[in-house]
Amino acid sequence: MSATANRVLLSFIEESTYGTTPSGSLQEIRMTGESLKGDTQTTNSAEIRDDRMISDVLRTMVSASGDIQFELSYGSFDSFLEAALRSADWTTEATVISATTTITFASNTITTSATWTNTPAAGDWVRVTGATDEPLANSFYKVTGATSTVITVEQTIQDTGVESGSVTITNGSQIVNGVEDRSFSIERKYGDIASTFETFVGMEIETFTLSITAEGLVTGSFGFMGKQAASASATIGTGYTDANTNPIVNSTDNVQGVQEAYASLAATAFSLSLANNLRGRTQIGALGYQSVGDGQLELTGTLQKYLADNVLANKHLNFTESSICVFITDESSIVAGNSYVIEIPLINYTSGQRVAGSNNTDVITDHAWSAKRDGTDDAMIRVVRFPALS
Repeated sequence: MSATANRVLLSFIEESTYGTTPSGSLQEIRMTGESLKGDTQTTNSAEIRDDRMISDVLRTMVSASGDIQFELSYGSFDSFLEAALRSADWTTEATVISATTTITFASNTITTSATWTNTPAAGDWVRVTGATDEPLANSFYKVTGATSTVITVEQTIQDTGVESGSVTITNGSQIVNGVEDRSFSIERKYGDIASTFETFVGMEIETFTLSITAEGLVTGSFGFMGKQAASASATIGTGYTDANTNPIVNSTDNVQGVQEAYASLAATAFSLSLANNLRGRTQIGALGYQSVGDGQLELTGTLQKYLADNVLANKHLNFTESSICVFITDESSIVAGNSYVIEIPLINYTSGQRVAGSNNTDVITDHAWSAKRDGTDDAMIRVVRFPALS
C-alpha cells in the first residue's frame, strides 16, 4: 500500500526549548494542503583527480521548511497567529457592560448611566450587541479613550440616541506584533501506512498570508523554517487533541465589512502578506539551526474596489497615510458568531491603478499597501477575537 494525501494528519505542539519536543498531546491542524520538507545542503569535494570524477559529496547543513495552507475558521490557528506576529499571549477578554442600564450612542461616544464593569483602554476593540432601538450601533469599535462612564471610539456610530434594550459591550482578546520567540514541533502522520511518521522540530513561522475575494472563501497560509526533519515509527506525542469543528468562513456571509480610515468601504478583494525575515543560526559541530534570529517585520497587501470616486487613488498619488480593518464572523450576525477583527493601523498606498481593461468590464481601483509602525498604538498589526455570546 502507498500513502495518499487524504490520510495525512498534521499536528503540532509548542516547544519550550528550541528544537526539543515536549511531552504532551499534539494539536491536530486543519489544512487544505502542505509542503513541509527536510532540506539538505551539500558541497562537492574540490579534490583534483586525473579521471575528472568527484571524489565525495558532503553534507554541510540540514534544515526544514514549507507551508501549511488553510481555510479560515475561528480558533483553529490562534497559536500560529501568535507566532506569526511574534506576539505575547492573547490578552483576556473582558465584559465592559452586560446589564439593563441606559446606553446612549452619539456620533463617536458610548455613554452608560451607570459605570463600566471593566473600562477599556485606548487601542482596545469592543463589540456592541443587543441594541434594538439603535440596531446599526451593534458593531465593532476601536477605543480612542475612555472614562468610567464614556467610551470614545474611532468610527462614526451609524445609529445614535438613547437605547432601551439590554446592551452588552465586550472588550476583545487581542495580539499585536512583538518580539516573542515561538517554535513548534510538527508531526506528519501517514494514516494509511502503519508506523510511518515524519517530524519537524524547531519550526518557526517566517511568513503569513491571508486572502479575501468576493464570492470566495477566506484562505491563507503559514510558512515555516525549522531546525530539521526526521522519520519516525511512532508519534512524538502522548496522543492527539481533535481540531475544532467551527465553520469555515466565506466572504459573502462572514466578512462583515472592510473599513478604510475607519469608515466602511465596499471592497472586492483584500490580501495581506507578513514576513518576519528570520535567520537561522548555525555553529561548528552542531547539525541544524541552533536558534533563530529576529528580522524586520514586513507587512504588505492589496485592496480593491469598484471605482466610484478618487478617494483611494488620491491617497496613493498624494502618499496620504491611512488604515485598514477587516471584520470576520462565522455567523451572519455579530451577535451570534465568533469574530475576528484584523487591524493594520497605519499604511501608505505604494501603487495603484484604475484602468479600462476591456469592453464589458467594470473599472476597478486596485492598490497595493505597505504598513509601518503606528506611533499611537506602537504596532503594525493587531488581531482581536470575540467568542460567540452564549
